[in-house]
This record gives sequence, structure tokens and C-alpha cells, in this order.
Amino acid sequence: MKGDKYITIYKKGDVHIVDMLQKHVLTLKSEIHVDRKFIIDICQEIQKITLMANRMLYEKVSADAQSDIVNNLKNTGEVIFRHLFPEDIQKALKESDESDLYLRLDEKLLHIPWELCFDGEEFISLKFRMGRQVLTESKTIASMNRLHKENMSMLIIIDPSETLKHAQKEAELLSSILENETDIKIELIGGRHANKLHLLKEMKDKGIVHFIGHSFYDENHPEKSGWILKDGFLTSEEMSRMDRPPLIVFSNSCQSVATASCEAYLFDEKSFGVGGGFMIAGVKNFIGPIWVIHDESSVKFAADFYSAFVNGKTLGQSLQEAKRNAIKKNGLSNILWASYMLYGDPSIKIAAEEELQNNTKITYPQSIASDDPKRFTLHLKTFSFMLLVSIILVLGYLFWINWFSKNDKYSFFHDPENLSLVQLYNYAYKIYNSGKNKKAAKLFEELTLDDNNQLGLGYDGLADIFFEEGNLEKAQEILKESFTKNPDNMMSHIIYGDILFTEGKMDKALTEYYQAIEITDALDWQRAKADNALGIGLFANGKAEKARDYFQKALLIEPENTDALFNLGALSWRAGKKDEALSYFKKVTDLNPSEELGHFYMGIINNRSEADEGRNSAKKTLMLPLSFDGGYLTRMGSGEAIAWMIGEKLKGVSNLKIIKSSSLNAETELMKIGFSKLSDSITAINLGKLAKADYVIYGSYRIFENTVEADIRAVNVRTTEIITIEHLKTHGKKKINDLAQILAKRISSKIEQ
Repeated sequence: MKGDKYITIYKKGDVHIVDMLQKHVLTLKSEIHVDRKFIIDICQEIQKITLMANRMLYEKVSADAQSDIVNNLKNTGEVIFRHLFPEDIQKALKESDESDLYLRLDEKLLHIPWELCFDGEEFISLKFRMGRQVLTESKTIASMNRLHKENMSMLIIIDPSETLKHAQKEAELLSSILENETDIKIELIGGRHANKLHLLKEMKDKGIVHFIGHSFYDENHPEKSGWILKDGFLTSEEMSRMDRPPLIVFSNSCQSVATASCEAYLFDEKSFGVGGGFMIAGVKNFIGPIWVIHDESSVKFAADFYSAFVNGKTLGQSLQEAKRNAIKKNGLSNILWASYMLYGDPSIKIAAEEELQNNTKITYPQSIASDDPKRFTLHLKTFSFMLLVSIILVLGYLFWINWFSKNDKYSFFHDPENLSLVQLYNYAYKIYNSGKNKKAAKLFEELTLDDNNQLGLGYDGLADIFFEEGNLEKAQEILKESFTKNPDNMMSHIIYGDILFTEGKMDKALTEYYQAIEITDALDWQRAKADNALGIGLFANGKAEKARDYFQKALLIEPENTDALFNLGALSWRAGKKDEALSYFKKVTDLNPSEELGHFYMGIINNRSEADEGRNSAKKTLMLPLSFDGGYLTRMGSGEAIAWMIGEKLKGVSNLKIIKSSSLNAETELMKIGFSKLSDSITAINLGKLAKADYVIYGSYRIFENTVEADIRAVNVRTTEIITIEHLKTHGKKKINDLAQILAKRISSKIEQ
């Protein structure tokens, strides 16, 4: 079938009303019932595939692993195609020739990755020139409809946060591509001069706006999402109030078109994100990525797009060509190509080349007010690279260029001028690690007020303290401010990953850890901490060998890192390599004689802490490993050790016969279930029955730098009666020993009543 196609999808409860219109062809209209949980499963599966693909940027993966990513993407795309489009529309799309495809979507359906639909042979975003259009009740503002010769102006916004390494390279590439286009009037604005006021003024009436920088997506308050500036945000909500907005916005920043989470689908909520603010403002065409992307690849993608667009191809054709080029260079498994999407009209194009006039000149403003950004306007026919560099220097980018371009090895942390600031930062963390949270908080706050603190040090420490106190909302609020000051604060990414892990968002947490290890300007202890956290995250995701690799990387950076040594010991112990495990735990205890968990594991390995085989008449009590419920991802195996310690304390204060999970015949079953599910009551009771126990004790724990907290239950296996529920939080150097002692006394008193 030939001709442009229009697919309209409305949501009414659990029913999608879908119709398809083609020129000179009758409209196909159908209804399809869609299970709400199914949509969430689709989105979560795409997130997993994205995470797998992003790992390829940091790890060498086999050809089989790359093939798995492609097959998984195709299989998931085919499920979307078969289950979210009615059969008649599936047939029409499969039999159609390449054309423009307008996807007119209910505002509650924006989070579904329609572009990844796979018809069995092709992804529809590669077959068709796709453009999304939003069916919304939100009031929008009128904007220009076409790129006329007289308004061919383009604004390039260059890294307002002054932290993006590849921003200058992207600006240079775009300039070299556009310099032969005689009627494109280019304006450059960037760095600290690109503040909120000037951006809102300069975007007005522009034909094209290209943004190179960082976006921030606030899942809880999407309207507060936006572009990261030097000292704040330009939010979607503020963008929606623009007057006479640009016709085209290309936001080359991560998560530019991210929308509300898939859970919003359950409640029929609108799912506008960063791009939504522009659309409500009247921007008719918005291009951006839906998830985190790799800087160097995104630069090439933008260059390919503009190469096609300025040479007469439509928006849809240009985006399609850039996607195909990305696949040709990197393969389907590098899913950068799938990230970019267009909200708007794929048929929009610049006036034909023969209509353009060949007069070329460079123009400068007559005067510049003192409160205006340092910028200039020029035609690029005779523009040269040296002139661009000179002008950028005039704009105030001297420090930025020296930092990221002329000296890639520059480190803020190792610059002698920053010595006192870095010493204060390290001291603040030393105080925090010693348990003096209030004093540490004052030091971290002092750091945030220092004018020379260009990396935003201190915000991470404050967020860490609030996280440990259980105030996740305040911690995330501070992290948002931290990313505003410096999107490449390694500790902030690690802490945010820990918070996401605590919230049960494992895939998103791993993404944060991967972003952390890519950051180069960091202290050794931070880099080791990032590798260690990623290792634990990978272990929790079933990747034990990859976890080992990252623990060893942490040791290469910091040979006396007790967390990495402990984790290697725990891995060896799980693999049955007792001697190897013992050597790691001995190193841990040698480095830190007051180490609680290391000493206990050594006791287990040396058979000094076994199940109580005496007391045949005593009640048999199964002590299960505690499930990790959040906190710091620093140590694996803590749940087993804490449970064993509670068991040992119970033996000392009661007549109970304690059975450890390690002595169970049901150990194989236990490993199949996985330690993360041991806080489930049904699982625990079933294991108690397998062990022929009278009681089972189970629960979960959270562990931080200075505190540990646990939720414990003791249940009568035969009657399933809950004997006691205990919640306890302890502090200090002996926090785990104290926790085990107090819980043992409480539990024994309730069981033996």
C-alpha cells in the first residue's frame, strides 16, 4: 500500500480504540482490550534490554550476547506489534511500502515504545518515517508552521552546565555541516550565559533550536523535569509558558522524551515529560532520546541527522537515515538508534536548495547590553573553524575549553588550587564514617557554600546522611540539586543508585552505577566504591562472575578496600573455596580488627559456629538468612552473617535448638528460591517444614555506614501463627553485634513464654 498513513489510538479504560487512515483508502477502525499490567511488563522488559545494551559501552561482550540483545528486542517488539495493534492494521502495515507514518496518540499512551514494534521482518521505525502527535486536552500555543527562507534561524545551546565533554565537538560538527547553507542564520549561546531568562528569550521565534547538554527527569513530578543549567533547571512547566516557540527542537540530552513511568498507565494519568512542556508550548516538532545515551554516539547521530536535513530531506527521512547509519556503524545491538523519536510532522523540510539565495555575509550585533549573553549572529558560508574557536573564547568558554579539550587529563581533585577544598571534602566523609553525622552534615553544608566548589561537592554527603536517616524524599531532592551543579558527581550517582535499589528499581540502579564508573574525574576511594557497588548490583542480578571482575577492579584502584576484599571472600565461600575465602576475610580483619562480619565468617569457615546438635528435646528453630531490603550496596552476604549471629546469640539465651540454613538438606531448594525472597512468609514456612522445624525466624535488613536495621518475624511452622514481629535499629561500631543480642533476647522471650 502506498501513501502516508495515520494511526490514531485512544485509551478508554482497558480498551484501545485504534483506527488507520490512508489516502483514498477506507478507514480501518478496531477496538482491542489491553491488560494494564501487560503494558507495565512491556515497559520493564524494554528497560532491561536497554540496560543490557548500555553495558556494551563499558564491558566487552560476546557475539552471542549481542545476538541475544537483538533477538530479545525483536521478540519484545513483535509482542507489542501483535498485541497492541488489531490484526487488520497489522496486515496493512506489513503490506505497506515505505512512507510517512503519523502516530496520533492519546496523552495517556506516550510511555509505550511504539517505535520498537517489529512486524516479523522490520522495526516499523526503520520501515516508516514516524512522527508522534499527541491528542491532548492541554491548551497549546500557536507557533510557526513552516521553515521559510526569511525565518531560517537556528539557536545552538552549548552545555549550560559546563560539564559535558563532547559538547564542543558536537557544536563544531554541526557548524561544519551547516556552514554551506547560505540562509541559515546561526546563534550560539552556552555555558553560564545560557541561564533561564536568556534561553526563554532567545528560543522565541527560532526556526530550529539544538540543545547539547544534560536533561533531568523527575519521575514523581514530570512537570519539574527539564534541562540542567549552570545554576538550576529550565523545566517543562516553564517551557509550557513560552510565547512564539521554535518550530523544531532537537534536544540531544538523555531522557529528553522520557515520560511518566508505566505505572501511570494503571491510573489513566497523563505521561508528559521534558518534551511535553515544549509540545504544550506549541513546538510542533521535538526530537530527543527516551533513555540514557552515550555522548560520542549521540554526537555522530546528530551530525548524520543535520547532514540529511539541510540537504533537502524531510524530518522523517533525516531521522530515519541517522538511525540506519547508526545501525550500519554499530549494529542493531547498540540501541542508540531506537532511543531517538520524533514528536511532530515527519514531512517538514527546509525550502528546496534551488530556492535559496546565494548571498552570504557575516553580521554582528551593533551593541551588546551588559546583561545580555555574549553571543553573535552570523551566516556560515565563509565561516572557518578558527573563527568559531575565537568566538567561543570570547563567549567565556576559555576555562571550559582548557578543561575538556586542551587537557583531557585535567582533574579538579588533583589541581593544587583545590587542595584545601578536597581535603575538607575527604575530612567530612571521614567524620561521617566515624558516626558523627551532625558534625559531618555541617562540613558538607560548608562545602556547598564555597564559590570555588565547581564540582558541587558536599551535596552528595548531605544526601547520604538523609538517606541513612530514612528520608529518601529529602535525599533525592538534594541529589537533584547536586546533578544541577555537576551531573558528573560520582558519589551522587552511587547514592542515587543505592536509593533506587532500595526502592526495588534494580535496573535503574545499575544504570546509575554504570554512569558512575564512566566518570573520570574522581578520587580513588570513590572509583573503588563505584566498582564495588556495581559488582554487588550485578551479583544481585545473577551475574556472579561479572561481579567478581568489578570487585577485583576496585582492588586494583584501592588494594586495601575492605568491602571489595570481603565481597571476594563471600563469593569464594559461596563457590565452596574455603581456603581462598579465609584468606580474603583474614585480610579484612587484619586491616580492621574491629570488623564484625569478617570475624564471623572466619568463625563459620573454621567450624567455630555450627548448628546446635545437642538439646534433642529442645524446640527446633530454623534461622534463615535475612533478605537485603535496601541501604548501601557495600557488602554481599551480610544477611547470612547477621542471621548466624542472631542464631548464636539465641543459643546463649534460650533452650532452643538452632538450625542454620547451611546445614539444611533443603539447601539446594534454598538457593533455587534466592535469598531475596526469604522475607516472604509462605516461603519461610515451607522451608521450615522441609527442615522439620518447630519455628522459623526470617526477615529483612537495611545497612548503612553507621546504622543497621532489621525487621524480624518468628512463626510457628505447624500452626503458621506469628509469635513475634520485631523492628530494631542500632548504631555504632558494634551495631551488628548489638542488633543480634537485643533481637535474640526479644525473640527467645516470646517463643519460650
